[in-house]
Amino acid sequence: MQQNPIALQAPVEPLVKLLRTGDVEEKSYAARALRSLAGNPSEKVAIVRAGAVDPLLELLRTADAPGKAAAAGALGSLIGNNASRGIIARAGAVEPLVQLLQTSDTEGKRWAAAALKSLALDDHSQAAIAHAGAVPYLVQLLTTGDDHAKAQATGALVNLAGNNASNQVAIARAGAVEPLVQLLQTSDTEGKRWAAAALKSLALDDHSQAAIAHAGAVPYLVQLLTTGDDHAKAQATGALVNLAGNNASNQVAIARAGAVEPLVALLHAGDAQGKAKAAGALMNLAAANADNQLSIVRAGAAGPLVELLKTADAPTRLRVAEAVWYLGSHSQNRAPLVRAGVAEPLVSLLQAGTPQAKTRAAGALATLAAHPGNRPIIVAAGATAPLQELLRTGDAQAKGCAEAALR
Repeated sequence: MQQNPIALQAPVEPLVKLLRTGDVEEKSYAARALRSLAGNPSEKVAIVRAGAVDPLLELLRTADAPGKAAAAGALGSLIGNNASRGIIARAGAVEPLVQLLQTSDTEGKRWAAAALKSLALDDHSQAAIAHAGAVPYLVQLLTTGDDHAKAQATGALVNLAGNNASNQVAIARAGAVEPLVQLLQTSDTEGKRWAAAALKSLALDDHSQAAIAHAGAVPYLVQLLTTGDDHAKAQATGALVNLAGNNASNQVAIARAGAVEPLVALLHAGDAQGKAKAAGALMNLAAANADNQLSIVRAGAAGPLVELLKTADAPTRLRVAEAVWYLGSHSQNRAPLVRAGVAEPLVSLLQAGTPQAKTRAAGALATLAAHPGNRPIIVAAGATAPLQELLRTGDAQAKGCAEAALR
């Protein structure tokens, strides 16, 4: 949206005064002008400090439909950091914004959803928004809004679902799954990205995990692995990670939809986040699924997994070690993985990783050592001493893995 050139030249204080003392039309103009000014991050702070929040909320509660939309847009535009987010939430913005979702025209609902999306990044506001009854109206907007309103509503649902199990369940029960899957098919790039992010969070719930797959999301998430931008690919991969977790039927469906090759391609060429999520997806696809284990290695995963074991951050190395553990469960994968150089970085993880990482590394080495030709390579990589140390000091699972590797 283009910024108003008059607004960009207007001082903040006179506009805030107009918000307080003008008639409805003048107040609406001031709110729209402040929304335009708030496109400049430094102006956000100045507007909040000038006392704009309370008169904007008054406008949100009492104005006609255009005035309420202008107030919601200004409030949403002012939320640029945790401080302003907290000020606006504590001033009582949540309930009138949720009311606007229920009663306004399309423009008002769009601006209300955008403001709630920003407020929902705060844990307290996340709970307050759900408690105020926003979820069903945001879900309704997924089907009744224009493209921009759908994107804002989806973003609000993403932020409401983030690290909040009760909200994840509430969003799914409100009927979000099917319209989100529809957005994966028909929306623009931004809409597909937000839809994948929402499905990623919802798929953490077992019931929703099945419902998402049943609604036909898997092929469209797989398609996004190749057609989306980096952020969309990361969100789609995250959704596939959660859909495949401890779900044998979803593991099969994801692999059959053609996910393995684009996930391996992300291991090669994705950004750091994309590589980490791809490793997680391949880990979950490989768990207790021999066909997927073989397909993943045959698709060329061994080399980039080894590279991630050497260079990635600690959480990603943990995920990769577990993936190698699963992949090594297939007898045909053991020699290719070791030929790719996996022994040395696994030994490094044994020596300097967290207790959990050491267990995963020992488990991976145990499966790989079941191939007779691998054992001398693993010993030459220096595995014996750290495995013996783990056998003395690890927990029960770690000791079992170390014993199996040394056997």
